[in-house]
Amino acid sequence: MTDDTTFYMVWVKGRPGPVKVHPTWQLADEEAVRLARQEKRPAYILKAITCIEEAEPPIKQTELRDEKQVRIGWESQSSNSV
Repeated sequence: MTDDTTFYMVWVKGRPGPVKVHPTWQLADEEAVRLARQEKRPAYILKAITCIEEAEPPIKQTELRDEKQVRIGWESQSSNSV
């Protein structure tokens, strides 16, 4: 294929969906001509235009202060209030 997202398929009207992936328009065109003649039906060249994939939600990472820093913070606050 030319890349991971560009490919073509041929569908013959009135037949089940296409199954073969063609890496170039030229190869798909040749297959469409062959199938149209063989099946005596219109053959359509389909091009992939969008890919939808399920993806995990992003992971949120929060840096936490270590325990010493938290205690120092508390001690500073409590000594100021006394």
